[in-house]
Amino acid sequence: MEGSFYTDIVGWKMDKDQCTPNPCEVGQKCISAMYNNHICLSFDAPCDVHPCLNNGVCRNMVNSYKCICPNGYHGNDCENTPCDVYPCLNNGECRNIISGYICNCPEGYDGDNCEWNNRLFTESSDILSSPNYPGNYTNNLKYKYFIRVQVGQRITLTFSRIVTEKCCDYVQVFEGSTISDSPLLKFSGSSSSSRTVRSTGNNMLVLFTSDGSVTGNGFYATYYSHS
Repeated sequence: MEGSFYTDIVGWKMDKDQCTPNPCEVGQKCISAMYNNHICLSFDAPCDVHPCLNNGVCRNMVNSYKCICPNGYHGNDCENTPCDVYPCLNNGECRNIISGYICNCPEGYDGDNCEWNNRLFTESSDILSSPNYPGNYTNNLKYKYFIRVQVGQRITLTFSRIVTEKCCDYVQVFEGSTISDSPLLKFSGSSSSSRTVRSTGNNMLVLFTSDGSVTGNGFYATYYSHS
């Protein structure tokens, strides 16, 4: 008979498919039962319990799951955060964010990881030198020396001694207060004679960087402002 469903049980027939339309809740599977009844079954998936932390995306696998972690997060459940490896230097405070981490740097430091040590010089004349001069500087240094004198004044800077690892440790000087300003000097190695640079304005930036191997005495310089 059209529209009827027969079973092996004598004398009983199912008048219609009890699972059409599906009477069960979302995520449940309907199974037709005897005597015009149905059963709703729930099949739990691993991702249903939301195992992925820190906004990780869960993917159901065969009898397991996989977490797709945001940038910088790792671990089976994305439980390890970028700040767990202490990326912020010089006592910077690390804060986890969705895209990774951000370092809140103490006064006198900047950079993505607070790696730059900043020194400001505002006197009309002063001395600049590498850390620990005349002893050797250490590896992996990043220093910025900002010279800022009165508006309308210019700066004359003289290096009387420079001894660094040739090729890898550098002294650089820029006209202005950023590395995007015009370069005045870039030197690596040893110099037996003095080197002098002059600005056209009242700002000058000196960078000193070292890599992770050989060190030297570094540099010693003096500056003065003038019209």
